[in-house]
Amino acid sequence: MKQRISYLIKLFLAFLLFFVLQKIVFVYLNEPLPAGDLFQVIVHGLGLDASTTGYLLIFPFLVVWLSIWMRRMKTKAVLRPYFILIAILLSLICVADTSLYTFWKFKLDATIFNYMDAPKQASVSTGYVVMRLLWITVFSVLLSWTCIRLTPKTFPVLPINLKMLLHNFTYVLLGGLIFLAIRGGVGRSTMNIGNAYFSENTYMNHAAVN
Repeated sequence: MKQRISYLIKLFLAFLLFFVLQKIVFVYLNEPLPAGDLFQVIVHGLGLDASTTGYLLIFPFLVVWLSIWMRRMKTKAVLRPYFILIAILLSLICVADTSLYTFWKFKLDATIFNYMDAPKQASVSTGYVVMRLLWITVFSVLLSWTCIRLTPKTFPVLPINLKMLLHNFTYVLLGGLIFLAIRGGVGRSTMNIGNAYFSENTYMNHAAVN
């Protein structure tokens, strides 16, 4: 059971580090900040990063839980397509957000659809597009490779006894912690983008949002 919990913790940290890396790249490519300000951006964005990571862990959490009962489950084979898809989507969103912020000065949202009727307003060179595609590829490979590498082919088989039921109860508690990370705590207010806003400098607030 320890191996399963350890795996999910490592996976959580891997996604969290990806979001931290994304913030550093965002700041570096748009408007570099002093080390102290960059640290503040990373720290104040961690809550939102943890919440997003919690959502991303839902499927792996369920797969690992099922592996307790489905004793011949090939965990890595099941999760590999998920990690590849998530890595591509996250990399695409992060690179697009970082690149478009240079022109628009606000975070990526539904406004992108306004440019579909007038693509010349956001036109860029071929070299610019190729470089962004390269960034997307690098981020996708890095994240997917890390997650797949962390994932064992199978987990140890647990004997069906009272100890196994105790392990399942522990796993339920772990699921509760993931839920708290998604929600952002036990208070009435749930996690939202505004939780990452901490400065009178709008750019720093935008940089803190994953």
